Amino acid sequence: MARAARPSLQLACALAFFAACEVPVKIGSPFFSATGGGSAAGGSAAGGAEAGGGEAGGTAGGTAGGAAGGAPTAGGSGGSGGSGGCPAPLVCEGYTGTAYFSCIDPNRPDGVPANAPVCTDAMKCAVGWACWVESETATTGVCLQGCSGGPVRGIPQWVGAGAEVLISDAGSLSLSGPSSALPSDFYLAVIDADEMAGPLTATAPPGWSLLVGWPIHNLRADHPQVGDAGYDHGLWVYSAWAGDAGTVAADFGFNRPATARGVLFAYRDVNLTKPVNDKEGFGLYGDGHATGEGSGNTTLRTARQVMIVVTSPTPFAHRIRFPTSSYGGKTERINSGEVPGGLALLVYDTPIYPNLYDTTSVSFIKAPSNSTTPLMYGLTTILLKPRATP
Repeated sequence: MARAARPSLQLACALAFFAACEVPVKIGSPFFSATGGGSAAGGSAAGGAEAGGGEAGGTAGGTAGGAAGGAPTAGGSGGSGGSGGCPAPLVCEGYTGTAYFSCIDPNRPDGVPANAPVCTDAMKCAVGWACWVESETATTGVCLQGCSGGPVRGIPQWVGAGAEVLISDAGSLSLSGPSSALPSDFYLAVIDADEMAGPLTATAPPGWSLLVGWPIHNLRADHPQVGDAGYDHGLWVYSAWAGDAGTVAADFGFNRPATARGVLFAYRDVNLTKPVNDKEGFGLYGDGHATGEGSGNTTLRTARQVMIVVTSPTPFAHRIRFPTSSYGGKTERINSGEVPGGLALLVYDTPIYPNLYDTTSVSFIKAPSNSTTPLMYGLTTILLKPRATP
């Protein structure tokens, strides 16, 4: 299924909306100096700005656009939000967390229309337009016309998952995605397999790609302290666009009969050209907890972090305990629950903070004592990049 990504507005962000942008700026910092006669009432909450005019609006002299209320003329206060359609060939697009929409050119690499007016501290945008800049240290920007009713740019959203599947001594693992998936949704498939008899080789059906750097083969030999707390296992993570993979079950094959657990799940509004912006994977041993791994820095200011934790085969029953179903913005999506012989699986996700993704924080609970237990486990962190435009 061929797809062409429409360009996003790379020039960056309307003031007071830095949180939705991929530029290293301080959220809420006014771009221009507080000069002019901007009114603190400029840029209403309905127009997408903070009540009171927004950082970039009235209190900054009304110079940066009254936030969504449109940039005032010199010395003016922010007006009401821009409305109406855009002149052809421009299209109207919005930004997550705001009600601000602007007219961009989908045929230009940066989205900025040809002959867009320049804005500076001395040259304000017209009412109903806003000044967009590359960073808070820039001294010039471009004026973009306000509009309404366009699609909203946002972080990837959870769609759903198919049923978890456990196979024993079988040559293939058949996984299905959620029935609600659309052709433009992004699939991830996770497989955790017993490798006590040696490393496995897996093959994927057409349309699927193995993440570069995977599989991860987590070996007892690498953890001399492990005791009976786990045996060799492998972790595979595959990706596909739903339209390429199709709606039928995806059959992942092995080079010999295998015992494995897998699941397939989907996200929406993922970037069409670079869906996975950052990724990390580890084969680890923990003393009862998985904490402190999987964090790092990223160029993205907004994204969806997906955390995948799988456990090794064990001679005892255990489960992966997530602190609560949702905490600190983190939401549990998939949990295999207690498994008698290992190969437990957990998936959770969270929106990231600007330029930083978080560590994992789960526990391994042994049955029937209900106490934490040392365990071998595999960990994968994936940052899904937002789709700039639908």
